[in-house]
Amino acid sequence: MLDFSKTNKWYELKHDIGVLDDKMALFDSIWKRHPVAIDCDVDDLIFEIGKEMGLVIPARYSMLEDFVNRFQPNPFILPVIKYVQKTCNVGLLTNMYPRMFDLIQSKNLLPAVEWDVIIDSSIVKLKKPDPRIYALAQQKAGVPGNHILFVENQEEHVNAARTAGWNAFLYDSANPEKSSKDVLDFFEKNTSYP
Repeated sequence: MLDFSKTNKWYELKHDIGVLDDKMALFDSIWKRHPVAIDCDVDDLIFEIGKEMGLVIPARYSMLEDFVNRFQPNPFILPVIKYVQKTCNVGLLTNMYPRMFDLIQSKNLLPAVEWDVIIDSSIVKLKKPDPRIYALAQQKAGVPGNHILFVENQEEHVNAARTAGWNAFLYDSANPEKSSKDVLDFFEKNTSYP
């Protein structure tokens, strides 16, 4: 799935709900004060931010729906996952807002894959790059860290995975076709995998 990484979708979302250019930084600073992706529901948070900033948010507006509706499927990653899945377990380790994973699945944005392990930050109450979420994921995977290949589009999260002893690949969401080929090459060249 292609999220907001390396796009202007976050700006567009804020603009669409009435945040003016000179108030974007204020919105972002308020947004960052809340423990999003752990236990803060964005549909509650947006109304708090709206009040604080004087925005008129329609009562039926769902920021969660708005987020997810801006995501796109990534058709290039599915063949990679299927190839890897022939010899290894595959899992998701993702920072999600509460209720987001189910909504993403209902909109068929994730590849049609049966995941062996899913670590959803809103369920486990940890988020990347907290080292504890990597430890939990490794424990659930049941393999040593050097047998884990972590594919991620945020450098901070890739660095945290490497610190945990994992192999990690920085995925370029702006170029998913090339990045998918590159991650497959990375997987094939890495001899740590059984």
